[in-house]
Amino acid sequence: MITKKSRITIEIKIDAPRNVVGNYVDDLSQIPSFHPTVKRVDLLSGKKYREKGVKYQCVIPKGNKEWSCIEEVTEYEKDKRMVTVSYGGSANIEKYLRNFTSELLLTDNQNNGTILTLKNYYEPEGLIGNIINIFFK
Repeated sequence: MITKKSRITIEIKIDAPRNVVGNYVDDLSQIPSFHPTVKRVDLLSGKKYREKGVKYQCVIPKGNKEWSCIEEVTEYEKDKRMVTVSYGGSANIEKYLRNFTSELLLTDNQNNGTILTLKNYYEPEGLIGNIINIFFK
């Protein structure tokens, strides 16, 4: 259970039932279709769908190079909630944003729709982390 205040919160209303949205976001191969910076996902656990313990690597283009970040699903409730921690990879996210955790919530909306809420939690580290934090506000 996450007890700290989120740094970034995004809420999207989707005109589709929660189970349809849940199936879509659970499919790790779909991440590049809805995440604007992710080019590819490498399945480190060999599993295509989210579940507790699954690890995958998001690959992000950076000029003529690629950065990567490893994510691990630490909590999972099908069609309701998932929590991932991000670390490692070439982006070395924890060097600037310690304890980077993402929580995705799916709730029912009116007319058989879904509200997708994404919350990111982290602790800025050093000057670069604090500069990044300014842009996220």
